[in-house]
Formats: sequence, structure tokens, C-alpha cells
Amino acid sequence: MAVPELKQRGLRLEVKKPTVSWISVLVDLVGTGAGGMVSSCEGKPACIVVVINRSGKHHVLADLASIDEAEGVMSKVELELSSTFFDTWCSRYDVPSGFADVR
Repeated sequence: MAVPELKQRGLRLEVKKPTVSWISVLVDLVGTGAGGMVSSCEGKPACIVVVINRSGKHHVLADLASIDEAEGVMSKVELELSSTFFDTWCSRYDVPSGFADVR
């Protein structure tokens, strides 16, 4: 049986910008002023692709460098979800079993 649409499972995909950790920013400011430590923001993704369940819990599917790249990955993930078994899709993207069943 093919996977039903995202909405039937109570899931949605979104592209989001990662949240800012103000503690990391403070450490960066203090650290760079005290001898040139490497910034903790270096190498951080510009955006993430997440799957969100009915209760609003997020699960990160991919970390990407640009919004265009993230939108491309989101389209690929949607296509894969519509053309494969749900359990296979969850295994591929490391989505916990029961993530869609949360109410």
C-alpha cells in the first residue's frame, strides 16, 4: 500500500531557519574578544527541513546551506513520502516510530 498524503497522517513539512542560541552568541562575543576563539556559529546550517506532527513536535530531516537547497530537499522528501511505504520513509529519514500517531 502506498503512503497516504501528509495531511491524512497529520504531518506537514516546513523549511525553517534554526533558532539562535543567545548563550552561544554571548560565548562567541566573549571568546573572540579574549584571544580569537573560533565562532560557534561557523558551519551552522542556514536552514533546516522539518516534519511537524499533530501536536506540533518537530523532527529535523535535513540541515542545509541555503533556502533554495532546503526547498529542493523538501520537494524530494514529499515525493518520496507519496511514492513509498510510510515505515520505509520513516527509516530513511530517521523519523521515530509513532511520531505521526501523536495526538
